[in-house]
Amino acid sequence: AAPEPLPNIDPLTLVRQFLEATANPDGEYAAARAFLTPDANKNWDTKNPTIIETGFSTVPTSASAQDKTQTVLLQGKNVGRLGSDNAFTSL
Repeated sequence: AAPEPLPNIDPLTLVRQFLEATANPDGEYAAARAFLTPDANKNWDTKNPTIIETGFSTVPTSASAQDKTQTVLLQGKNVGRLGSDNAFTSL
């Protein structure tokens, strides 16, 4: 069982904690899946995850008070993929 994300967490911290959780493949990424909606969880393909270099950044964009949403832009460099045998293939 993976811990649930903290309630009322700000969007930027939520995205950063999700990204940290994606580094743990235990339970088919159960820690990261705890952050997803049921539909996103069902559709998330973890068989060939993309590798993002360690120097990624999260950038908050303007928030919308009208619908209470905020977008967080994730920037990173895609350097390769892991195959089904967990072998790394560079791009």
